[in-house]
Amino acid sequence: MTKSRYPALVRFLWASAAGCLLAQAYLHHGLWAWPAAVALAMAVGPGLQGRAPRRSVVVACVLCFTWFGLHGWGFLYYGRLLFLVSVLYNGLAGLLVGLLLLPGRSPCRYPVLRFALAFTAVEYARQLGPFGFPLAVGATQVHLPWRLAMAVVGSFGLSGLIAAVGFATAELLRTFARQGRNRPFRQALALAGWVAAMAAVTLVGGWQPGLERQGDPQIAAIVQGGIPTWLYQASQGSQDAALQVESTYFGLSAQALQTDADLVVLPEAALHRPIPVDGDRAGEPLFGLPASGRQYGLVAVVTGGYREVWTGPRGSDLALYNSALLFAGDDPRRILDAVDKRLLVPVAEAEFSRGQTDPFLSWEDLELGVLICWESLYPRLARDLARRASILLVLTNDAGFQMAPVTLTHARQAWSRAVECGRPLVRAAQAGISLLVDHRGRLLDQMDLFESGLLSAAIQPMRGWTWFTLFGYLIGPLSLGGSLVWAIASPLRRFLANHRASSRTA
Repeated sequence: MTKSRYPALVRFLWASAAGCLLAQAYLHHGLWAWPAAVALAMAVGPGLQGRAPRRSVVVACVLCFTWFGLHGWGFLYYGRLLFLVSVLYNGLAGLLVGLLLLPGRSPCRYPVLRFALAFTAVEYARQLGPFGFPLAVGATQVHLPWRLAMAVVGSFGLSGLIAAVGFATAELLRTFARQGRNRPFRQALALAGWVAAMAAVTLVGGWQPGLERQGDPQIAAIVQGGIPTWLYQASQGSQDAALQVESTYFGLSAQALQTDADLVVLPEAALHRPIPVDGDRAGEPLFGLPASGRQYGLVAVVTGGYREVWTGPRGSDLALYNSALLFAGDDPRRILDAVDKRLLVPVAEAEFSRGQTDPFLSWEDLELGVLICWESLYPRLARDLARRASILLVLTNDAGFQMAPVTLTHARQAWSRAVECGRPLVRAAQAGISLLVDHRGRLLDQMDLFESGLLSAAIQPMRGWTWFTLFGYLIGPLSLGGSLVWAIASPLRRFLANHRASSRTA
């Protein structure tokens, strides 16, 4: 190995470490996000400041995000193609980060700010695409005290703050490594400034004058069956397996309705087959529910199947991804309403069509906004629902990931919607992880993966706005626009300067 290649190898090792640490932040504990930001800054910092080739910035970013994609091994259950697509998708996200950071011929001015803007811009851009995996580093912090910053700048903005603190830390470390040839005091002051900014945003996030209580607290109960995917597949052709699935959920539903719960929620794929629906007409009573005679509350039964098949363009049959919901009152009956899934993962859900029904439901004093499965990863969907809903429902399955830690990633991304929107969140997951979270993001109770039973806690419905729903969502598009302008400005200035110089020569 020649000496000239050693610095490049070090930078790419830093980038690989950043990708692995980033995966740990998503899959295990959010604190890993901080050293991941430092490691990525160590990899791209020299290129931004003119001490390394410009292309090293792009290579380091692609390498980092590709390593992160390789750690999402939970997608292997859905086939190698989807896993390969997810790795490629993350690699393209890294390419976009690198292109937005690509410096000009001269060293980049304000590299910390540019790094933070590019990181925020790419996370925002990913949730605009159709693929369905818009992950945010900031959402990994939901179980930590500074999660309240998301009530102001959202999960994308918190990602930018983490990136800024990480870059400032890396600059300080590099200064000491170079024996202080650059002033360490200046770097330490920059780091202290970004830490203070995060502390200030967190404090503001804890003060939400636009929120108000909506009625009395409601006792919410979640039914989690913990049924593995193979049993659902067997239930399609085996009566014994079908009875096992039905008896599990009907039995737990009966127990839940006998409690003092005001809201009982069943997850996506709670039944092994769709419930027949005919407009708003109520069907036959659910098997196993207690006899009528008292007010049972609201039960949401989400089948995860479809209720009708229609012929689409070119003669193809497309299944409408429809979720059946049961309102149970004095006379427990089947369907009074239904919700369609609006956002689909193209590869995994190619046989379904996009739904058209309104995901907002109301019953007596309850105003519910429903997000199905991957929809909970999109801040814009939860923000739209929060304008009318006082409680957010997330209904999902997650059995397909089996024991992969990506289920924790999915749960925490949904959890962050409660903090951003200032709404309590009820996440019912068929296999787990089921959550009950208040409007400040405090975890009230949870049930782990593949456990079976009931989960219950009192939640306070909320109405009004948070700083995020008011203006914090603009952090994403502003970061994307600012990064694009910054990336274009340098070559544009160089082109104009060359044009002026050639004009003078002529």
